[in-house]
Parts: sequence; structure tokens; C-alpha cells
Amino acid sequence: MDLVKYSRITIYCLVAMVALSSCAKKNNDLKARLNAAGARDINQQVSQVADAAAAAMNFDVEFVNINAPVASGNGLSVTTKMRLNTSYYEITTTHSTFGANSQPATANQTINGGNFAIHAVCGNEYCNPYYLIVNITANGRQVKQMGQMKFFYYTGAQSQYDVFFSRGEGQFFSVPQAINELNVGSQQVATQEQ
Repeated sequence: MDLVKYSRITIYCLVAMVALSSCAKKNNDLKARLNAAGARDINQQVSQVADAAAAAMNFDVEFVNINAPVASGNGLSVTTKMRLNTSYYEITTTHSTFGANSQPATANQTINGGNFAIHAVCGNEYCNPYYLIVNITANGRQVKQMGQMKFFYYTGAQSQYDVFFSRGEGQFFSVPQAINELNVGSQQVATQEQ
């Protein structure tokens, strides 16, 4: 009788371990989606659909690297490397006003037949964090919106609060909405890490 009871307890423990390890793996998979710039995806499901739809329209695009700001005249400049299909492009934004509610630096570029409307904001006078939102349209249609919140001057654990999102047609945020979404996503990542 003791052997049967011992066997049951062992089986229950094994089932519990398998169940817990499955949950742990699932949570790690959710945390694991990073873009090429190392930022975490704040809404994997929406981003994956947006990324696939954009790629089907020949706009397989993502941020690859965002360089630390450098002094430029009376402000700061930030250069971002972006990959579109198999080519790489640089976006440079220059900032003379600071704060999440400040006027964004804007630029427009036509690449691969698409219009890339670029909006960027320095969160403070050190451009930390840096918010970058790119709206891609082609043939009068929304293709993809990408946003990233990048922290500079942090090393180790704090740099993992960099976050991004991708949104598809009909889902674009305004610049203030995008900044808010990135702030909320970064706070959620910070909370998960504690």
C-alpha cells in the first residue's frame, strides 16, 4: 500500500513539474521576441500580423540599431539604422525641444515606393528615452507603423526596458498615443522583471 501511495505522489509531482515547466517556457517565449535593435515587443500578436502583412507588400522592415545622441548645433541628433527587405537605410532626427509632449522632429523619405513619415521625440534634454515612430504608406494605403522607445546611458538590466511595436493598416496610433503605448509597455516589462 505504501508503494502505491508513493507512486501516486511521484506521478502527481511529475505532472505538476511538466505543467509548470510548460508555463515557464510559454512566458519565456512571450518575453523572447526582440527586434534587431534588441527591444522587446509589447504586443506580439498584433506585431506579427502587421509584420507579415507589410512583408507581403514588399515592406519587410525593422529597426536595426539606434545610436546614442550626439550634439548638433543647439540640440541633439540621433541616427537609426533600419532594414527594408535586404537593404539598410539611416534615419537621422535632430531635436532642439525636449520632453514627451514636445514637438516631434519629423522627416519624410520615399523608399522602395513607400512613404516613410518619421516622427521622433527626445524624452528629456539627454534624449533619454528616445521615441521613434515611423508610419509607412504606399499607394494611398497604410502599410505599417513601427514605434520604439530607446533608453541610452543604461547598461545591464535597465537597457532591457527598450520596447517596440508594429501596427498594421487601420491601427496606426497618433504620435502622443504611440508614446503612451511605449511608456506603458516599458513599465510592464520593468514590472515583469522585478
